[in-house]
Amino acid sequence: MQGFGVPFFVVLPDNRFTDPVALHPRLSELGVYASPHPSGRPWLVGRWDHGELLTVTVGTTSVALIGCFAAKAGELREDVGRMRQLSDSDLITRKYAGSYHVAIAMGDRMRIQGTASGLRRVYHCELDGIPVVADQADVLADLTQAELRMPTLAVRLLQPSFPLSERPLWSGVTPVEPGHCVEVAGNGRSVRVRRWWTPPQASRGMAESAAAVRAALSSAVSVRTQLGGQVSTELSGGFDSTSVTFLAARNGVPLIACTALVSDSTVDDSLWASRAAAHLPGVRHEVIPANEIPLCYAGMNTGGAPLDEPSAMAVFRERALGIVARMAERGARHHLTGHGGDHLFTGSPAHWHTLARRKPAKALRELRAYRISRSWPLSRTVLAVLRNQTFSEAFAAVDLTPGKAVDMFEPRLGWNTDLHVPGWLTSDAEEMIASEIGELAAQVAPLAASRGTHAELSAIRSGTRDIRALARMSRGLGVDTHAPFFDDQVIDAALGAAPEHRATAWRYKPLLAGAMRDLVPGQILDRTTKADGTVDAVRGLRHHQAELAEIWEDSQLGRLGLVDPGRLRSLCARTDPLASSDLGLSGALACETWLRARCQEKPRPRSER
Repeated sequence: MQGFGVPFFVVLPDNRFTDPVALHPRLSELGVYASPHPSGRPWLVGRWDHGELLTVTVGTTSVALIGCFAAKAGELREDVGRMRQLSDSDLITRKYAGSYHVAIAMGDRMRIQGTASGLRRVYHCELDGIPVVADQADVLADLTQAELRMPTLAVRLLQPSFPLSERPLWSGVTPVEPGHCVEVAGNGRSVRVRRWWTPPQASRGMAESAAAVRAALSSAVSVRTQLGGQVSTELSGGFDSTSVTFLAARNGVPLIACTALVSDSTVDDSLWASRAAAHLPGVRHEVIPANEIPLCYAGMNTGGAPLDEPSAMAVFRERALGIVARMAERGARHHLTGHGGDHLFTGSPAHWHTLARRKPAKALRELRAYRISRSWPLSRTVLAVLRNQTFSEAFAAVDLTPGKAVDMFEPRLGWNTDLHVPGWLTSDAEEMIASEIGELAAQVAPLAASRGTHAELSAIRSGTRDIRALARMSRGLGVDTHAPFFDDQVIDAALGAAPEHRATAWRYKPLLAGAMRDLVPGQILDRTTKADGTVDAVRGLRHHQAELAEIWEDSQLGRLGLVDPGRLRSLCARTDPLASSDLGLSGALACETWLRARCQEKPRPRSER
């Protein structure tokens, strides 16, 4: 279950059968807290820090906010007094900035929801006939002694996007999709999952959209700076982290801006970070030399704290925590990052597959620019524009050829269903993956009607999975990591813009630039370069080759029959790491380190084949 200091909560219905769950030894041994129903029975059971839980009761209605929020008790009490049904949660989520779960108990009915972004998740299961809801899947898995689903673990080796990323990792523990909620009926026995969020209509003009993004992002950053304690920000030199840092600096709190240097001499991020810092005289600029931070792939064979699910962030764990640890040494309690800016403001070129039917002249100009800048072959670009597969057709037709190289020149105008199947999978794992795809293909629907919005929502879900993992890892150092770009209100503001204001090859993140105009210096907003970190990643792979090869000498994945340890060992031991970087190694390491962390904490989970 959860490591020391990591917050979690379990929600219980208001009936006499829930007492054994609240008194479960796996909960009690963690020193958990409890927040009761008006009846006095346990409602929320878990662990949270001061300020992370706010509960208000008016009559027979109780509302709890868990996480990071701008709400205060008095104002929230007025809102709760106006609630008449469970769906009135909109009175709260549309009003208060931040990132938080909402739990509502109205009489003998309940509703629990996370965030539309997926940063705050919800899971449910049944324990002794009682529906139990939690924010972490592994909590419910431990409570119910759930079996690990081997097909899902096989799928996770591929680091898939939606819908494979939503497959349940534990038998009997059901993940609730972002934008959906769990409602428990009055009998305290039946559960219904309902959608509460849909993407906004993408129709606003640039000026209106920029103003909306500016207001939402400003509020999102302000919530974090008002939590108390020293605040630090990432100042990589990139557009996104720079915007967050400038917004944080406006709030009048002591601020540390952290720039971690890289060894790649062609990357100019540090130059742009210095230029930004020169405009922030009241901000302490902490520069960490490249040789003082672990490389990518460091510490892969040393375990680490267990995560809720396998995460590719494990590959960057020591490097990311090295930065967080430096900020902790400087007294930081909250660390703000720019993660999410790429997901919201780069814009998917797949929008132009749809726009080509409505605005052909403009689409021709945009697609030509994309084709030239990304080296897409003309004939393949034309075919991609003409192809009209539905999402289910594209998903069912996914290429599962093992070892097939990723095609970097394929025009990205489709439904984003690509999968890279590495050659080190066993035939059993390949069969499981094919079976999961076959099961989903007949029933799956896209996240949005248009390809572009679907691709962006899928990318947002992937990004929030990374941040959940990073936040859980950094919590062990006493630091809360925040990603304001992933707040629902910021996402609504960004996705409400007409797609042509975000998806363009002619300008870099024009909507974010418009939102930050006059807040961030113009020369920084006009930056056109962007680092990708490839050189440092390959350097880390080369430096840690021997350790990575050693991992597969005694592999948990190998014992489960999902991977060929010999092929992975050979892959890691190659003299040319660049040739290994495109063969899915991150997925294997994410799952292997996750299994090892769980096995260190308790006996190896049983498997379901």
